[in-house]
Amino acid sequence: IDLLENIGVQAIIGPVSPSEVELVAALGGKAHIPIISFTEISPSPSMADAPYFVRTVQSDLYQVKAISDIVKAYNWREAALIYEDSEFGNGMIPSLTEAFLEADVKVASRSLFPTDCKDVSIREELYRLMTMQTRVFVVHMAPPLGTRLFSSALELGMMSKGYAWIVTTGMGNLLDILHPSEFDSLQGVLGVKTYIPETKELENFTVRWKRRFRVEYTEIDIPREISVSGLWAYDTMWALASALEKTEIPRNLDFHRLGRSSNDSTNIMELTLSPTGPELLEEILKTKFRGLSGQFELNGGQRTSNPFQIVNVIGRGARVVGFWSPTMRRLTPNKQVLGGNDGNYSSLSKNLKMVVWPGETAEVPRGWVLPTNGKKLKVGVPVKKRFREYVDVESNLEDGEKTVRGYCIDIFEAALELLPYALPFEYVPFKSAKAHGESSGSYNEFLHYMSLG
Repeated sequence: IDLLENIGVQAIIGPVSPSEVELVAALGGKAHIPIISFTEISPSPSMADAPYFVRTVQSDLYQVKAISDIVKAYNWREAALIYEDSEFGNGMIPSLTEAFLEADVKVASRSLFPTDCKDVSIREELYRLMTMQTRVFVVHMAPPLGTRLFSSALELGMMSKGYAWIVTTGMGNLLDILHPSEFDSLQGVLGVKTYIPETKELENFTVRWKRRFRVEYTEIDIPREISVSGLWAYDTMWALASALEKTEIPRNLDFHRLGRSSNDSTNIMELTLSPTGPELLEEILKTKFRGLSGQFELNGGQRTSNPFQIVNVIGRGARVVGFWSPTMRRLTPNKQVLGGNDGNYSSLSKNLKMVVWPGETAEVPRGWVLPTNGKKLKVGVPVKKRFREYVDVESNLEDGEKTVRGYCIDIFEAALELLPYALPFEYVPFKSAKAHGESSGSYNEFLHYMSLG
């Protein structure tokens, strides 16, 4: 409020959290001051609700389709969601759940972690997840909490063969600035990362940035690359500067006061109308240029979406294994086709390059195991003296353990192998303990016995 009322700013850059954005956007609308945010956290106000609010980055909601397509590409039928209890963590989950529903993927579990939770709490929840059927986990966390989660997962053996982990852009966009030691617990992870085109301008800028970083921060390791957020911030400043150059701003601005007067310098009722705000907003919305983060163009007060890279953490970095374009709505191993829109939707895993999964294996995790906490399906087995090649029950005389075999049993177990999920079961022979090799009753009695469970 002080910036709007006393400083006489022409625009404000920087609201980060949704709660801040909502308040500042409302104030900007009252004072006709453009409010520019380069945070991707959702939800955020629309131009209909806050006409002076502009978001110069893509919404994090764009990635939910990419994530659901990855899960669908590997024929995984369910996944567990792991996210942090914050505006960042909670904002995207409803849309991700809806995207899974559209892709016929079941959300098997939701695990919510406070940002300041203890490591022991993380391990307790991971222990619970280990008892479940699903082995596909989607993590929506910022690096401070996310790296702790994966460190605990590594300790518990959950970064081994059979597990599949996918991280959202919350970590995917910041892989380049993680400490090398933090990659030890991320091996085999798939990540969604905003695609930044490689250009000569970006290359030259990165060289200059690293040179300056080395001089100003002598005790800090130089990141391998500039983060996506950093590039968005740079392009945001460039867009605003470009719009200001095209806006006629008089030297002595005459702000028109709103409401009644008061001695309180931060009284919302005393906000003044900016005479240049409408023109500046119009110029910002019309701004188009090729920035460091890609094509800068706004649609409805929000930047149009970049494609996404699908990356695979290997060693001390991440290898690109594919791309996903919001315009094409498909996975592709080749970035050259990102600009098109052929309408041929495909989310097959063959549209991604080979992935090295946790456990240093190229074998795709099937996505499920037999749960240790679930009830087993009881399969009744009739006992007949005839046609034992179809179904036969034999008892071990020493321990009484029963063995079930036969053609029908083989067919049943082969069908179970084709299921895309685990189905724990146990055979229950309908056999009398007294009558050797005979059924405990008639077939009707057998059906009645089965109906009782």
